[in-house]
Amino acid sequence: MTLSLAISLLSLQMSILPSCAAEPASPQAIVKALTDAKAVREGQKFSAKLNGETIIISTWDNDEKLTNEQCKVEAILISKTLVDNFPDHLCYETLFYSPLNRTSYRKVIVQQALLHTFEKGGIGEEQMLNTLNVIKGTGPSETAGAGGTPSYMGIVLKTGPFAERRKDLLDGIKGLGDQGVGVTPFIQAFKAMEDQVDRDDASVVDSALLRLERSVKEQYDALSDARNRQDSPSFRDANRVTGSNSQQVTTVKAARADGKVNRWALGFFPLPERKILENPSGFWAESINAYKAKTHSTNPQNLYFAALWFASVLETNGRAHEAQRFKEMSRSFQ
Repeated sequence: MTLSLAISLLSLQMSILPSCAAEPASPQAIVKALTDAKAVREGQKFSAKLNGETIIISTWDNDEKLTNEQCKVEAILISKTLVDNFPDHLCYETLFYSPLNRTSYRKVIVQQALLHTFEKGGIGEEQMLNTLNVIKGTGPSETAGAGGTPSYMGIVLKTGPFAERRKDLLDGIKGLGDQGVGVTPFIQAFKAMEDQVDRDDASVVDSALLRLERSVKEQYDALSDARNRQDSPSFRDANRVTGSNSQQVTTVKAARADGKVNRWALGFFPLPERKILENPSGFWAESINAYKAKTHSTNPQNLYFAALWFASVLETNGRAHEAQRFKEMSRSFQ
């Protein structure tokens, strides 16, 4: 199907839809407009968000064989619908997430002015397609199920008890991820909780929610405390670059670059990937002993998430056999 024919068919579909007054743009209104106009493929999972005059559409579970040219055509069809329904927005971004890598996407940006020029015959189909670029990028896969069901990192919320609380909790986890916090153990715990939703046992879901809500809140509190310490005059004085302490600053930078560091599992206690990979058992014992000495407690919930973090690091680096030991250990702390 040519681009001109695709747009003609889309325009015909739009013309036979019931006419109604244009409503202000919102993620829900955008999802409804694209669904009603059949501007996305049937069953396609997608989400919408606003950023000033730009509307951003994220699509998920795309055909891995989708070519760059097909991405351009789909982005144009989506943008055409958005122009017709939300003309106050001048730019439309469509992200096509890879089905093989949830953090990899291709992005096509379509300007409203370009669509108007094409529709008036100012440029042809080939020229329009050549004008558009396919931009590769990476970032968290923030998606939605068909019809706009909220989701994050592959989690689609299920219908069931405490739906609003579960949505707020997922938003909170996403917020931590946006601030650079490693959220893999949170995601694993959330998925385990979602599995309980199908069993219609509200008390079990409520208990799991309370535990995870408490952990997320503790992490936000830890981040806030850390920022307050960094903003204090004593912290700034200690880290000011002068001749006498330049070596200290260099050391701090090297530590920050030394692998991804997860600081929340043991109450803002550092658990860098490098040390986990060097000696999982030894570093676990060292960390737990230091944690006990510092807090004078052994909070099972913190130990549970710490064990999940060790398992995640090992599994990501191709050491599934060692990861299994820490997964089993995490269950003993539940």
